[in-house]
Amino acid sequence: MIKIIPAPPPKKNLHCLLVGDLYNFGDNITAYRQEVDFMAEVSYDLFQNRDISSMGLWLYGYTEKFASLDESLNNMRSSYDLLLNDLYGIKYNNRGVKPLSTAKAIETLNNLVDGNNRVNCLIFFSAQENTSELPRLDPDQNKSKINRIVGVGFSGTNLHKVVTPRGVAVSVPYIYTEHDVERVVAAVLGR
Repeated sequence: MIKIIPAPPPKKNLHCLLVGDLYNFGDNITAYRQEVDFMAEVSYDLFQNRDISSMGLWLYGYTEKFASLDESLNNMRSSYDLLLNDLYGIKYNNRGVKPLSTAKAIETLNNLVDGNNRVNCLIFFSAQENTSELPRLDPDQNKSKINRIVGVGFSGTNLHKVVTPRGVAVSVPYIYTEHDVERVVAAVLGR
């Protein structure tokens, strides 16, 4: 008797860009560290899933590292350890450099031209309290292959109007739990 084993479902082959907010907590470095810790936990869980092929990091706000979107896309990481080095290499900087705001970060992503198809998934973090004036996060599908968008409202931020109808919003408290990590991972994986 021949036992037929069904083939595993096809891999989703997700290439996710983490977009970190180093803007909305002002000069509260402790709050940025809390956000980075949350991003690290989400990344760890995502890399445990076979649907994730690579992840990268782009930051907006008070930072010099990972501030170039194109450079971030050229440095997508295929392992958690490499991404973790990037995450904990983040440096807060408020030395006179005009920071990229949340609205400008969204506009940059909406105008992203990615002819090399380096990314097809965005995980956008923001702790902006008032999101009513923010533009919709809606990258041009003729210029990039981004087809999965998850807005993570850190510190209780509501990004629903920013990411819908193409994306999913998950609001996470500043003092997060493993359940909050799981909710973001589930949103990224489309569960």
